[in-house]
Amino acid sequence: MYIPDFFDGSPVPLNVFSDPEARKNFDLKQFNITNSKYAREPWMRESALALKAKPSVKTIGAVGYCWGANGLFLIADLAKDIFDACIIIHPGPLEFPKDFERVAPGPPWQFQCAEYDYCFPNEQRDQVVEYLTGKGVSVKLIEYEKTIHGFAVCCFVVWVTDYRLEEIFLMIGVVELLG
Repeated sequence: MYIPDFFDGSPVPLNVFSDPEARKNFDLKQFNITNSKYAREPWMRESALALKAKPSVKTIGAVGYCWGANGLFLIADLAKDIFDACIIIHPGPLEFPKDFERVAPGPPWQFQCAEYDYCFPNEQRDQVVEYLTGKGVSVKLIEYEKTIHGFAVCCFVVWVTDYRLEEIFLMIGVVELLG
């Protein structure tokens, strides 16, 4: 497994979500500029090409969470030659159809979505599935009930204090995903 650090060691500090003082002092505008999908695109391309060049690497699945999903669409033109599957999980804001134009027939694409997602609402999902299948792309959409945007990577501190771990896994669909 290869997980590049596209935030270059500077992700959003966790306390920004729970501490009003930390949130006030965090420069979200600068973070968004520094870490835009366009700023990350060259690094993502280089990473994918470097993996493909390794003789020991036989299969490559590309998984994009949130901002990584946005970036994965920028390098989708590489998908048919490099990736065996592409998985998008609770994608960040996407522009339809612009962000999907580079996706072409090749590996299957799977979208794992929250039931309630302001970044990738149901109407846009339907448009994307219709658009991609119309291009001959294999698409599967999975929606996890009782989840919100960020469900696959956020720790949901409040939930941890209110629910048992097994209940949290059921809520975010981990049990279904793992079988």
